[in-house]
Parts: sequence; structure tokens; C-alpha cells
Amino acid sequence: MEESNNVVQLKRSIDECLIMGQERIGRSELNLSIHIADVLPSLVADRTRIKQIILNVLSKSSKFTLKGGSSEVRATINVLGQRKIVVKNTGFGIAEEDIILVFQPFGQARENFANTYEGTYLGLLAVNHLTEMHQVRIELKILLNQGTCVTLCFPESLIESVLK
Repeated sequence: MEESNNVVQLKRSIDECLIMGQERIGRSELNLSIHIADVLPSLVADRTRIKQIILNVLSKSSKFTLKGGSSEVRATINVLGQRKIVVKNTGFGIAEEDIILVFQPFGQARENFANTYEGTYLGLLAVNHLTEMHQVRIELKILLNQGTCVTLCFPESLIESVLK
């Protein structure tokens, strides 16, 4: 996959992805809370791929949260200077031993998903591949029947001011 590096305004990319995901969120009747820092750094990365990562994580969050559930999107720079996007939901989660399945081609943690949820089942596999391309660390915490938390940690090497 060819990489095309350009300046990516992280806040704008998150906002655009939230707009693109509004229809699914609306259909799911989710309670969505959004907490995005006023100032987030610009990245030097492949804009399309960064947006694919964000959109895919947001999409999975709303897809696997039951109607009326909650989802939270948080983008911050913490006291250590780490740039993170955190997407949490109150979805049904999966068992710890099944987490590895969601990173495999066509992997699904529950057998009945194929008949219930549309999609290619390549979502987190694609996210994992794209995050590796950009040295973005992905942290996944899933608790069965309690929800999921996906954290995207952006490295210092992608920050625009560092590269000047």
C-alpha cells in the first residue's frame, strides 16, 4: 500500500469522521459524548489512511453497541504529552480469549454475528495494518457484556512541528 504523507489536522479529521458516522449513530440511537481537546497537533501522515483508522474504530463502536447504549469519543494530549484518541462503548464486548480473532481475516468472536451484522469482518485487521504503517499504537480493552475501549496512540514522530 503506497503512503502519501501530508499534513493531517487531527481535530478536523475526527470531526469529519464523526459527521460521516452520524447516520449509523442515529440509527443505533446511541448516547454519544464527544470530548475533543481544543488544540490537537497536526500530523505528517497519509490523511486518507488516518481517517480510515478513525472512521473504522468509530464505526465498530456504534455497530457493536446495542440501541440506547453509550459511546464516547475522546481526543486528548495527556500530561505526558501523549496524543490519544479513545473510543469507548457500552457494547456487549467479547471474551478475552476471543480478542485475537478480531484481528484475523474474517474473524468474528461470536458465531451468530455473520447473520446479524453487515460487513466484511476485516475492520480491525485493516485498522491494525494501517496503524502499523504509521507507527500508531492501538490498545484494545474488551470486557464481555461490558463494552470496548479502543485507544489510538500517535507517536511523536508523526507530529508536524517535530519534523520541521
